[in-house]
Amino acid sequence: MTDTSSVSPDHAGVVVPPPLIYVAFFLVGLGLQRYVSLPRLPIGTGRALSGVLVLLWLLLMTWSFRRFWASGTSIVPVRPTTALVIDGPYRFTRNPMYLGLMLLYVGVACWFGLVWPL
Repeated sequence: MTDTSSVSPDHAGVVVPPPLIYVAFFLVGLGLQRYVSLPRLPIGTGRALSGVLVLLWLLLMTWSFRRFWASGTSIVPVRPTTALVIDGPYRFTRNPMYLGLMLLYVGVACWFGLVWPL
């Protein structure tokens, strides 16, 4: 008889989808900004930086998604993994999709000039 309780799943084992974690931290930052206000970033600087960060997010996510699709594996972390992607942006960082979410997070915070979420 084989013990299947110790067999590792063929997916990342993500319990909470990462975008929800970013949203939760952003909401905490919004609450802190409202009740323990810090000076906001200058609008021109924040918007310029935001534009660059969101563009980098879009490029990185597109590149990452294309590599996953070309390898025939799912981008959804709770679905089974069918291939290990090691080319494209994965040559430079272990998880460019999480890095992309961080770029988007910082970009949105800069767009609104919010310091606490940062």
